[in-house]
Amino acid sequence: MKTNLFSRRVLGSNTAILIYLALAKLVIHLLTSQGYGYFGDELYWLALAKHLDFGYVDVPPLVALLAAISRWLFGASLFAIHILPALAGAVMVFLAGLLAREMGGGRFAQWFTALMVLVAPFWLTENTYFTYEPFDQLFVLLFFYIVVLIINRETPKRWLIFGIIAGLGIMIKLSMIFPCCALVVALLLTSRRKSFLTLWPWLAALIAIAICVPYIHWQSVHSWPLLKYWRNYAAYRPHNELWQFLQLQTRALNRVALPIWLIGLYYLLFHREGKKYRILGLIHLALVAYISGVMKLEYRIITSSYFPLLAAGAVLTEKIIVKIRWNWLKPVYAGILLLCGAWFAPLVLPVLPLPALEKYLDIAANAPALVKASPEIPFWFAFELGWPEMVKTQLFIIVCRKPSGKNVPFGLAIIRKPLRLIFSVKLTGFRTQSAIISLIKPGGRAMLPDKL
Repeated sequence: MKTNLFSRRVLGSNTAILIYLALAKLVIHLLTSQGYGYFGDELYWLALAKHLDFGYVDVPPLVALLAAISRWLFGASLFAIHILPALAGAVMVFLAGLLAREMGGGRFAQWFTALMVLVAPFWLTENTYFTYEPFDQLFVLLFFYIVVLIINRETPKRWLIFGIIAGLGIMIKLSMIFPCCALVVALLLTSRRKSFLTLWPWLAALIAIAICVPYIHWQSVHSWPLLKYWRNYAAYRPHNELWQFLQLQTRALNRVALPIWLIGLYYLLFHREGKKYRILGLIHLALVAYISGVMKLEYRIITSSYFPLLAAGAVLTEKIIVKIRWNWLKPVYAGILLLCGAWFAPLVLPVLPLPALEKYLDIAANAPALVKASPEIPFWFAFELGWPEMVKTQLFIIVCRKPSGKNVPFGLAIIRKPLRLIFSVKLTGFRTQSAIISLIKPGGRAMLPDKL
């Protein structure tokens, strides 16, 4: 008997609701894709797409390949380059709902988890631009989803899929190494440490390493410029104290979601039914301790570790609502979440004209504490402004260090179009410490070398 895809049962199913929310995410980002212009990092990735290689000074190669594919399929217009980040966000919303389902969540837990991801200011911002963030967030969510599948299904062979996801995730953004290491710590702290007595986790590690081998080789051939880059970055990297770190995380996830992920953390660490997934809570705690306490990096690096907390919180919240029969709380909480998300949307999505944005920032700065925001224009908007004017007047010089140790100009150009802005050049043949970009006086007359 064939299933009617347009029947009420199918259109109202749990999976269908998750698809609707995913489509809403996709539409939001496509409608706002024109923004205020090209985000600065997007020019960097478009440049890398023209110079594909197995590695670069500061990033792994996979997102540059995605940029090249995107450019080949859709072009390099503002709308075109934002298609893949929007699709990644849509898949992320759908997968968040599936994560709640795998953790025992019913209908409410599934769509509420997806909704929290949909309206979170952090993910609204990250899926607006073509950088490594949209794809990194998606792969970390896949990381947690596969871990839950391994726990639920007791199928060790899924470790092989985990190895593929971990390897590809590292080739998107090196910060994927952090949740992988945190998983090892979490396993060692629980009875699941016996997994290491089997072959499967070790095969997963070998698969991940094998995927990274070309990048490791590239770094080795070029004298590990990444290490030099990170040493330089460490001198001025952003740092938040623990309280500020947690405060920024709360704002990033939507302040109304704070009780949910706190409940989720409790569920994972202490609740009898959540004990099965305790390693997910331990992964989060390990990441917070290491990133904020040891490495002292900015909060954005581990925001993806909140996926399982949001899902677990929705699961336990659903159980509590059913037990006390407060069904009215579901639409009320969802409505408050949506209102808060809508309030912050103009601060994370380019939906307002700039004069209206300035007025909105003034209003938000004087709002009650729950919805208060900084009066300054967000840096992600500021980084979209002024590129056409800059590239008409500024002369860029790129300096690299040859094996002899002498600084020499490698490329000199007056950039006449934003898409030709060179933040990245092929460095083959140069043992670089860094690629230095310095602005000098405007009005120069030089053309971009064809070989770049």
